[in-house]
Amino acid sequence: MVARHELRRILDIGCGPGLFADELQRHRTLPRDGSYVGVDVSPAAIDLARTRLAGDARFTFRVGDAEHLDERGASDIDGIVVSFVLSYLDTHAVHRLAATLAQAYPRATLIVALTFRSCVDRLEDVAPDEERELRAARRYLRGHPAVAEGRWDVRRLLHYRASIETYYRLTEERTLYAQAQMLWVGRARSRRAAIRARPRTLHTIVRTPRRPRTS
Repeated sequence: MVARHELRRILDIGCGPGLFADELQRHRTLPRDGSYVGVDVSPAAIDLARTRLAGDARFTFRVGDAEHLDERGASDIDGIVVSFVLSYLDTHAVHRLAATLAQAYPRATLIVALTFRSCVDRLEDVAPDEERELRAARRYLRGHPAVAEGRWDVRRLLHYRASIETYYRLTEERTLYAQAQMLWVGRARSRRAAIRARPRTLHTIVRTPRRPRTS
C-alpha cells in the first residue's frame, strides 16, 4: 500500500520492534529520499527497532503514546500507518487519536490495520472455560507492552498465548466465519464453497485525502 499510494514521509504509530520498517527497507519500498518515523509506547520495542534499522538514516524511532500523540512538527508527513493499535485502546482514546490525526495531517493517507476484537464482546453462549480465556485475553491485550519489556514470567506468557488463541479462534468461528458464509451465499456462491472458504481475521482501512476540485 505504501508503494501504491506513493508515500514518502511515513509516520508509524505503534511501530513495535520495527518489523514494518524492516519490510520497507528490505523491499526498497521507501524512496531513497523518503523518511520514516516510528512511535511506540514501549522503550524496549523502540530499542529493538533502532537496532534492527541501525545504519539507515531514513528511519528514526522514539517512545510515544498513541493516546497522547503530538506530531505538530512533522507537517510533511504524507502517510500514517496505525497497525494493530486500535485494539489496545478504549473507545474514547480511539476517538482522540482519530481527531488528532485528522487535525494534524488532513492531507495524509491513513492506513489502519486491525483485528475484529470488538466482535468477541457480542458473542453469546460461550462456554465457561472459554469465557475465562476471553476475559484474560482482554486484560492482557490492554497490557501488551509488558511482553516486550520482559516483565512477564513464562507461566503468564503461556497463559497469554493460550488466551489470545482462544480469543481469535472464537472471533473467527463465531463471528467472522458466520458473517462470511452469509455474505458469500448471498452472492450466489454455493454453500459448500462458502464453508470451504476461510474469512480473513485482518481488516485494513485506507483513507486517502480529498483532492481539491479543479475548475
